[in-house]
Amino acid sequence: MTVIVDKELCLEIKDDDNEYDSTVEVLGLATYSNSESTVLSYASMFETLWIQAELKSKKKVAYFLAKGSQYGNSCQILMDILSLRKRLR
Repeated sequence: MTVIVDKELCLEIKDDDNEYDSTVEVLGLATYSNSESTVLSYASMFETLWIQAELKSKKKVAYFLAKGSQYGNSCQILMDILSLRKRLR
């Protein structure tokens, strides 16, 4: 697990085993860093993954919109769902 706080601090915790009952027993090696290069490297990786996920989602939407004539009202339903999601954010 990696936690980045305000692109200033980074805490990476390796979990040893998920069979324990408490969080303290599960935690293994932990690394804390306030090094700008380390924190920004982790932040950059997560931002890249986030952008890739958004692009993949948009690609799926574009596919369904392009195939809209084959699916009839499904295209309109998808557009309504996306519109609702944007309003809820």
